[in-house]
Amino acid sequence: MVAVCVMFSTLPFAAATEIQNTTFNVTQSSSVNAVTEKGLKIGANGTYVVELQKWLKEQGYYTGDVDGSFGPYTELAVKYFQNDSSIVVDGWVANQTTCAMEDINGVNIFEEVFNTSTSSSNVKSTDKTNVTKSSTTTTKSSVNKTSSTTTSVTKKETTSTAKKQSTSTTKKTSTASTSSASLSAILASGANYGYSHSASTAAGMVSIGSGDCWAMSEYLYGKLSAAGIHSRIVQYSTAYSARHRSVQLYQNGAWVDVPYSSYGYSTMFKATSSKPGMTVLASC
Repeated sequence: MVAVCVMFSTLPFAAATEIQNTTFNVTQSSSVNAVTEKGLKIGANGTYVVELQKWLKEQGYYTGDVDGSFGPYTELAVKYFQNDSSIVVDGWVANQTTCAMEDINGVNIFEEVFNTSTSSSNVKSTDKTNVTKSSTTTTKSSVNKTSSTTTSVTKKETTSTAKKQSTSTTKKTSTASTSSASLSAILASGANYGYSHSASTAAGMVSIGSGDCWAMSEYLYGKLSAAGIHSRIVQYSTAYSARHRSVQLYQNGAWVDVPYSSYGYSTMFKATSSKPGMTVLASC
C-alpha cells in the first residue's frame, strides 16, 4: 500500500529562511577588520558576498549562482564548511570562519577585495613601503657569509617541514570538500523529483519522474551509501501516514534529518521533528 506522507522539517543545522525582513549591506569603504568583525550573514549582498560564493564554489560547498546575494543556499554552504572545519555552525561568516577559510589557501579573500578598491593614496603608501623594504634588504646583504649560509640551511629545513604540513592539510581538506560536495550533489539531485502515488521504489520514481516518500528514501539512501556517506532510512507515524519514511545523516556524533526544506523538496517528503514508533529500516 502506498503511504501518503507530510511533515515539517525542524533541523537546525540546515534550516534556511526563504525571505528575510532585514537586509545586511556591506559597505565597500569599510576596512577589512570592520567587515569581518561585523560578519556576513543571510540577507547580505554585494562584492564581498560574490567573493564568498566564488570561494565556496571552488571548495565544492556551493553550486548556486554567484549573484552577490547571501540567501539560504549560500548559508547552507557556509554551514557545511563550518561543520567540516569543526567550528561553530551558525551560517555567519565572521572572524572565526574567515580564519578557517584562510587556513585552507593562505589568503584572506575579503582583504583581496578591499585592496582592489583602495585609493591612489594607498598606492603611494605602498611605494614608500617598498623603498623601506629595499633599504632593509641592502642592509641584510652586508651580513657575513657564515651567517648567510646558516640562514640558507635553516630556510631549507623550514621549507621542507612546511611542505610536509601543507601536503597533510591539503589531503584532509580535499577529503572533507569531496564529502560535502558529494552530499550536496546527491541532495540536489533528489529535489528534481516530484511527489506522487505513482511509484514506491527508487527505480520507478526515476523512470516516471515522481514517487512517494518510500521511493525518495530508497533513492537518497542508495546514493548516499554509494558515496560512503553514513546514513539510514527510518519509518514512523505522522498525522497523514502510519508508515512515513525519511532519511537521516550521521553528523557530529548524532543522527539528523536530511535538510529537505533547504533543497526545495516537496512537503510530502520532509521529516517531522517528532517520530512516534520510529524504526530503522536500513543503515550504512
